[in-house]
Amino acid sequence: MEKPLIFLILLLVIQGYFAYRLRARAKISRLLFLFSATLFFLLIIEFGYRLFFRTKKINSTINSYFRYDSLMGYKFKDTGKLKAVEYFSGGDTIYNTFYTVLNDTIHNQYNYPFRKGYRNDSNRRETVFLGCSVTMGECLPDEETLPCQYGKLSGISAVNRGCNGFGVHQVYQLFKFKYANQDNRNRVFVYTFLLDHLIRANGLYTWNMAGPYFEVSGDSLVFKGPSFQFHKIKGLSLAYYASFFGAFTFIRNNIEKIALDWSIRKLSAKDLSREYLMIKKMAERINATGGRLVILNWDSNATRNKISEVLSQDSVTNCISNAIRPSGGKVLPVSAVINFSDKKYFVPKDGHPSALAYSVLADYLVRNLQ
Repeated sequence: MEKPLIFLILLLVIQGYFAYRLRARAKISRLLFLFSATLFFLLIIEFGYRLFFRTKKINSTINSYFRYDSLMGYKFKDTGKLKAVEYFSGGDTIYNTFYTVLNDTIHNQYNYPFRKGYRNDSNRRETVFLGCSVTMGECLPDEETLPCQYGKLSGISAVNRGCNGFGVHQVYQLFKFKYANQDNRNRVFVYTFLLDHLIRANGLYTWNMAGPYFEVSGDSLVFKGPSFQFHKIKGLSLAYYASFFGAFTFIRNNIEKIALDWSIRKLSAKDLSREYLMIKKMAERINATGGRLVILNWDSNATRNKISEVLSQDSVTNCISNAIRPSGGKVLPVSAVINFSDKKYFVPKDGHPSALAYSVLADYLVRNLQ
């Protein structure tokens, strides 16, 4: 139990005590009783919310193997076999496995470890997978991730450059550092794109405030530093103080949700143009260095996508297609092979793609990248 909540419970007891002791002084006693009754009512709501409505607390090792990075937001702090566990407090285990994290194989001024993929030294071709946890293969052992399954099926080396929580801005930054100045004639880049990557890149989530912030200058993108130095998330201070320093989570969570939905609803085509420019610049550079970009578009048409017209699935798909088509890029819709309402394609109680989903997508990519 949090300290502010303990303080409020003690305050309730003290108020009740003085309301009783000062009962001879009717006005003061009634006022103290009113405060006590209000606080008691709020505490009852809070405990009811925690017991019956609030999402169960999930414990995970995810934050233990990342560290802050001023250029990307965060990166793996260790290499080797990392224990990956996620479970509900006092409840079921969601997954319990290991992630193998490798030292960076492209040695330049920036080192960024990445998860194990698949290697075949007898084939000069290479497929580089970019994206977030959906690319990295959250919940699954190395051999069940999309890069590994694709590599085994195709016989082509597959590099897993996915990382938890990445948005378009981090994918673009990583590409710039590792591949923009490489000879990419034997490389295909597969970016597993989620519409949510646009929201992340606009700095609307509290858990990704350290990602890179870019400003548009003409037809160029200029890296300015970590996002939190240039962009503030609306509603956080109000939620914190209105909930008595976070004690009333039903107040804090709902204010933050309203603020987030409002911020998403306010996103304009101009706000998203920066992210589409990142995708366009990446496609142009890949094409100029001999490579090819394929966007594996996770076109699930989730409910949140309908909050804003500019975030409708059709609008986003058209924009990313227009950004990469002139440079020979290709968009592959995931909905062509995955039924998003079929639970077998997702890890129970977590929601990330299952090994079966990656098996289907690996076959899909092999058929379309040959």
